[in-house]
Amino acid sequence: MKEKCLPIITKGTSVRIAISDIVKIVRKGRKLEVETDDGTRYAYYEKIENIRKYLDERFYFCLNGCVINLDKVSMMKDLMIQFVNGEQLYIGRDSFIRARRRYNSFATQTD
Repeated sequence: MKEKCLPIITKGTSVRIAISDIVKIVRKGRKLEVETDDGTRYAYYEKIENIRKYLDERFYFCLNGCVINLDKVSMMKDLMIQFVNGEQLYIGRDSFIRARRRYNSFATQTD
């Protein structure tokens, strides 16, 4: 099976990132910042709605401008999401409760 990729195309760069390598995607102004396992960050102009078609059930839109890869979450506690690469993301109470519910069901599902 071919690995799904997220294409990032800018004026100077064209790259395809395996979606399994993506930790999170955050909207910053009009740009999206894609962070990968190894800490590499790609920033480019794109609407977050346009990347939805490249993502699968591992990804959760926890905020309007933030998508997390549930496979890359190591812990959720005290309104903080910690990722396997050591990054931390703090979100509001209601968003955290919804994200944690989704993570719990994702973590307990069997193939």
